Amino acid sequence: MACPAKQVLDPFLRIPQSDPSLIPSKMQLQTQILVGLCACVAFVQCQEQVTVGKVGTKTFILLEGTENVDWDTSESLCKAKGLQLAALENSRENDLVSAFVVKRAPITKLSAVHVCLGGSDKKSEGKWYWAGSNKHLTYTNWAENQPTESNYYNCMMMAPVGDNKKAKWQSNYCDNAQCRPLCQSV
Repeated sequence: MACPAKQVLDPFLRIPQSDPSLIPSKMQLQTQILVGLCACVAFVQCQEQVTVGKVGTKTFILLEGTENVDWDTSESLCKAKGLQLAALENSRENDLVSAFVVKRAPITKLSAVHVCLGGSDKKSEGKWYWAGSNKHLTYTNWAENQPTESNYYNCMMMAPVGDNKKAKWQSNYCDNAQCRPLCQSV
């Protein structure tokens, strides 16, 4: 399915107070709401699902769209597909995803490919957990000098590091729109 061109909608309806005849009718308001909802549904449906691989009972899937998204949007997109953001709980899972990210990096227009993982310390600074299960991390693969201990770097991403032969975890702003959602089966 080809994605429609991105449509920008004005979420704030500006109603001139000087001329009541310019106030939109109930039908016009309903139409604007419906168009907005359809745009959201189209965005979710237009995320191409790229199977990364399977380890044990988990299948890892990259949602590939026309633009990068932030961590919270990544989590919502995974949930909309009946999935959750990926939790890399052992070296086999991490190695599979790391190899995929490094292999995929040269074919994108981005200088670095970031994928959003399901790790966060939003609840308590420095106490990282997997958002989908609320389990604390028992396995880690942080890049050098990571995670950044800051009240603002609360979401986990993975990107190629150094010589691009491996990918490592990094903490980042949750609203930093620079990643692709990496989901897993529930």
